[in-house]
Parts: sequence; structure tokens; C-alpha cells
Amino acid sequence: MNERIQELAYDAEEYADTMVDGGSDFHPTFVKKFAELIIRECMDLLEDYTTDIHVGGIQYNVVGASETLQEYFGVENENI
Repeated sequence: MNERIQELAYDAEEYADTMVDGGSDFHPTFVKKFAELIIRECMDLLEDYTTDIHVGGIQYNVVGASETLQEYFGVENENI
């Protein structure tokens, strides 16, 4: 596992620790947060690939990969 994934796993574990008090809810909370953090990381990485197209003097905003991931997975664009 690369270092960034390990950092995200640690962040997810810390989040789950604060949200649930052990027990059976820890694992689902950790998994959900871990997935969310990975998706946000991908969104941040792809943010620069959003572009606008100019056709006939009109500017069209093209939905970029970051927004597509956000909509598809339903992840809010916010901090941890």
C-alpha cells in the first residue's frame, strides 16, 4: 500500500474512532470514510482537468472528471 493510501486509512480510522465507540459500527464507518477520502483525493487530483470550450463566441463549461466523480459517488466537496 502506498504512503498516501496509508495516510488516508489512518485518517479514516481516526474519524471512525471519534464517531463510534467501538463495537459493530466501527468497521462500516471506517470503510465508508476511507472510500470517501479516496474519492476526494481523486477529485483533487483531477480538478485541473476541467476545461471550458469556446464555440462560435459562446463559452461552454465542460463538466470535468472531478465533478463527474463527485456526482457519481455523491461526495460533498469539503474537508475531512
